[in-house]
Amino acid sequence: MEVIRLCSQAKINLFLNIKGVREDGYHEIETVMQSISLADRVKLEKNRGGIGIYCDLPYVPRDERNIAYKAANLFFEQTGKRGGVFIAIRKKVPVGAGLAGGSGNAAAVLIGLNELYRTGLSEQELCEMGAKLGADVPFCITGGTQLASGIGEQLSQLPPPPNLKLLIVKPRRSISTPLVYQKYDELCRKAELAGERFPAEQPELSTFYRELKAGNPAPYFANVLEPVTGTLCREVPVLLRLIERCGARAMMSGSGTAVFGVFEDERARTACQRKIRAEFRDAFVSTAEPVSYGVRIKGREGE
Repeated sequence: MEVIRLCSQAKINLFLNIKGVREDGYHEIETVMQSISLADRVKLEKNRGGIGIYCDLPYVPRDERNIAYKAANLFFEQTGKRGGVFIAIRKKVPVGAGLAGGSGNAAAVLIGLNELYRTGLSEQELCEMGAKLGADVPFCITGGTQLASGIGEQLSQLPPPPNLKLLIVKPRRSISTPLVYQKYDELCRKAELAGERFPAEQPELSTFYRELKAGNPAPYFANVLEPVTGTLCREVPVLLRLIERCGARAMMSGSGTAVFGVFEDERARTACQRKIRAEFRDAFVSTAEPVSYGVRIKGREGE
């Protein structure tokens, strides 16, 4: 059987602001997403029919609840191709972290099946398919440095940041994205009743753009959900303080709960990782991948 191996990269959010709530209840956002070197490995094995899935983490679903399974099912429905696939996922990206690990796996399945079944779908067509699975999937297909607007599906390529020396840390707890947005709306309503605004200081995308082009964006990283998730998971502010005490700029990614630090010195990063790993197992050294894809094809074996 034909086999294809892929690498699905995680992402971090360098900037995240919420512009409002649409009539359908979805939040309008503007966020700058960045591919990083931390990645899962995905292997697809073509077969005659049916979808099977395996993940090396026992608590990750191995059935139709897994977004990678949903991606394969959608591919066969949309293309009309007869056949099947067995999906094997080796996780490195922490689950429930705001790092798009699941979305990256789904993107890898779409790209891999497009290759295995020689359907010739364009990147845009794959992204349109991916948007039906989740807002982060189109970005995970294309990767690099991009502004996502709307509900996250409208993508615009941006100049890459300088080589970022990153430390990614995942607290023990995960918080669901819907719960974070629910809490955000609650805090906004409370602030409005008090004649105030939440957050009090709104981040400026134009300032971030200017510093990104100048090669110094780290001081202007911003995430309006960081204090929200921090009220739901106390480990988030604890980790942010720990990383900042090690001399780095620290911020949460997406709706969390993973946080990341940007270091100027690799030795300081290594020392911080060693210190944090005494209490938190999931602490990974990583780098920004400015001119790469969200998914890379690592190899293909013929029949």
